[in-house]
Amino acid sequence: MKITKNQLRKMIQEEKLKLLAETKTRKLVRRKLMLRENAVSETTAGAYITDGIYTEVEPIDADLRSTGPSIQWSSDSLTSPDTLASLRKVVSLYGNLEILDDPEGLSYPGTPVWEWLEAYIQETIENEGFDEDEADEIYTAIGI
Repeated sequence: MKITKNQLRKMIQEEKLKLLAETKTRKLVRRKLMLRENAVSETTAGAYITDGIYTEVEPIDADLRSTGPSIQWSSDSLTSPDTLASLRKVVSLYGNLEILDDPEGLSYPGTPVWEWLEAYIQETIENEGFDEDEADEIYTAIGI
């Protein structure tokens, strides 16, 4: 199938417009997140947890609507600096919230986030085969 010069120009122009729109959206979202960073709303009732390629903790109200920025980390690398920083942030911002919604059954509703996180880390350490020194290093880095 042949593509004419005009068709190619049109395709390139459409891609440029799409990229500009995506960039604009990303900047807007980034700006809003920076404004909400470290701010949990007064309406926050608990936390929502999901697990997959990324594990995520998000503050929610009683109607299960987001009330603050979510924090996520890669589920496959517990020792990376980014993951440890995210886990520290979860403990400091959302550690005392109770889990309200956990669709994947990772914890029981009413469990404090810090308690769930401790069990999550323990299970990951056991499954990944970390030795005691590595496990202590992870717990120390997170502050649990």
